[in-house]
Amino acid sequence: MFGQGIPLGFSGAGGPYSVHFLAVAGGGAGGRIGNNVNQAGGGGGGGLKTSFGSVSGGQSAVKSQLDFLADGATYTITIGAGGVNSGGYGGSSGTGSTIESGGTTLVSVTGGGRGAAQNNNTTPGTGGSGGGGGRYVSGGSGTHTGGNGIADEGHNGGSSNNSNGGGGGGAGAAGTTSGGAGLACNILNTTDASNASVGEISGNNVFYSGGGKSRNGSRGIGGTRTTNNSAAYANTGGGASASAASDGPPNTNSGGSGVVILRMPTASYTGVTTGSPNVYTEGSDTILVYKSSGTYVD
Repeated sequence: MFGQGIPLGFSGAGGPYSVHFLAVAGGGAGGRIGNNVNQAGGGGGGGLKTSFGSVSGGQSAVKSQLDFLADGATYTITIGAGGVNSGGYGGSSGTGSTIESGGTTLVSVTGGGRGAAQNNNTTPGTGGSGGGGGRYVSGGSGTHTGGNGIADEGHNGGSSNNSNGGGGGGAGAAGTTSGGAGLACNILNTTDASNASVGEISGNNVFYSGGGKSRNGSRGIGGTRTTNNSAAYANTGGGASASAASDGPPNTNSGGSGVVILRMPTASYTGVTTGSPNVYTEGSDTILVYKSSGTYVD
């Protein structure tokens, strides 16, 4: 399938089967400003695509399930890292997550954009969801636009104004002066998501890829934190919060790493994996949760 060569053997149980997926990229780092003001931007949430539920990232249509042929093919899962702030004012955008097989990329999502900072006219990053805009030194006052999101992965970051930076965009909503909400996807139920330490639980839903807060705004649910200068939670794809010099060392507001989840019929599950994914059973399905890169053989 998908351009693979002739299969060398069969390891799956029975014939072809369909597999639901959730793929989340790493979130963007938060921006930073040099004094005790509020105009740095939050990081954008990592790009999100899913075949499960009623909507995918950016309020786009859900994607088609993956077709596994039970022919011994290897599926390689790569988990994107969150963007980092290594000590300066401008951090980096997140990196992408992928599902590949036989040299063909089946699913790809893009890292979240970095939040804008003060120094050197550091612009907000584009990405799965865009980073929040900031007040640039040479730009003076006024509105500065947030970074663009990718239409079927997330939303745009929010724009800054004279008082506030923009929040990062989220997979479920655009940023404003606050971070945009992530997307609820219950491919893994709340109990198992809590046990696996992925996503962010609110009520009966699990959210991913929320936008980071501007320094004076609020966060978008889905893996970001409530405090300034804070890293997003790991394996959520959340964007990180913005900060100022008075908030502490400028190397703590990094984006959250991504996650990939596969959900397949238990009757077809081979049990052949690398990368030590968490494995859960819900109803008649087996669910693999990859928090680091690995493989599955069908």
